[in-house]
Amino acid sequence: MLTVALIAAMAGCVPAQDSLTVSSTEGGEVIIPGEGTFTYDAGTAVDLVAVAEEGYYFVNWSGDVGTVAGVSAATTTVTVNADYSIMANFVEGWAFSLNPNVGVGIRGDIGERGYLFPSDVQDHNPFH
Repeated sequence: MLTVALIAAMAGCVPAQDSLTVSSTEGGEVIIPGEGTFTYDAGTAVDLVAVAEEGYYFVNWSGDVGTVAGVSAATTTVTVNADYSIMANFVEGWAFSLNPNVGVGIRGDIGERGYLFPSDVQDHNPFH
């Protein structure tokens, strides 16, 4: 009798469900899980992948980012513990990395958001 009562009680148990709303600014898109509103069991780790369009680069995730593993990483995860809304932010300009074997001078303008927008890149490679 106790077993039947437990099974009946468990049959009515549904894991808590939370929604994740994903969007992006101009200059890119979220390809995983996509853009829109998705429903997950509470505590689910969801992959996030943002891809920039040509001439733009990924800056960060904003919104309900308390459980985002890497706020500044285009590929990361978010653990959905409540109803969350997250936005992938892109900015127009250049992303760059420096090669320690080649000297590169960067001059640019600081935009209204405080990001460097290179207006002139000079190669200072002494080996060519």
